Amino acid sequence: MKGERRVGVSMIISRTPVRVSFCGGGTDLPAYYEGSENGGLVTSMGLARHIHVTVNARFDDSVRVGYSRTEIVDDFEELEHELVREAMRLTGVTAGIEITTIADIPSRGTGLGSSSTLTVGLLNALHNFAGRTPDAAQLAEEACRIEIDILGQPIGRQDQYAAAFGGANQIAFMPDDSVIITPLDFDAAALEAHYFLVYTGMTRKATDILGRQSASSEKKRSDLDALRQQAIEVRAALDRMTTPRSAPCSTPLGRSSAIWSTASQWASWTTSTPASSTSAPAVESCSAPAVAASSSSKGMPRSAPRSRKTTRCCR
Repeated sequence: MKGERRVGVSMIISRTPVRVSFCGGGTDLPAYYEGSENGGLVTSMGLARHIHVTVNARFDDSVRVGYSRTEIVDDFEELEHELVREAMRLTGVTAGIEITTIADIPSRGTGLGSSSTLTVGLLNALHNFAGRTPDAAQLAEEACRIEIDILGQPIGRQDQYAAAFGGANQIAFMPDDSVIITPLDFDAAALEAHYFLVYTGMTRKATDILGRQSASSEKKRSDLDALRQQAIEVRAALDRMTTPRSAPCSTPLGRSSAIWSTASQWASWTTSTPASSTSAPAVESCSAPAVAASSSSKGMPRSAPRSRKTTRCCR
């Protein structure tokens, strides 16, 4: 099958953060927020741990996808990796490319929203490969469309929005299906001093758990109401940690970002990324818009500080 190809672009690299959800998980399921007067509410933050997606032009019209295994097909419809297949279909980039995915964390079952993070990163990289620069709302909405509407996964919507917008946010899921993103500003250093994340080696399949949770949402509505209230309380606690900033943050962290890269830019980008250590993952307390740089430009683009305004997204 012939698909869209972009001539003259050597490689696109996207980097998308995983997230930790403090409170409110489960209220982002339609079974809850569609029947709630105030909708669902989640307070979460992105981590300085990412999923990286590269998209590179191939010498022919075949498609190669590398993850925990390798797939090489003549028709993208033959791909077994359903997130890659549907992201390619949605973006129209369906032939003559090589896609690889690399994760800073174990890729499945860690509870950090890695599947949705991957979907957002795939969409961002493929759109940029085709010459388009989607905003965070578009990436989140399209990721929800793929995972929930097309693939029928019984999951909520917090992970897609957390990955696309980055940073720390309170995310409201309204009964009319709109989503309200309210960025939080707090002292990240103070939070990191009291925060520790440990990988136990145990994993689980979120879709199984969320499927059961969705089915019992009405029966457990009072419990979910309490979780929603806790999301408000957590935000208040984080707000009390806020300290004045001496200067805006311009580091391109937090949001899904896409880079048109040459080998030299790739090297400079990777060496500027903090090395892995045994300390707790850093909090993405500031984030920048999705960025793209031409493969002919020098160095990495500087990103503007993230707006602290509430954003309303409508599907």
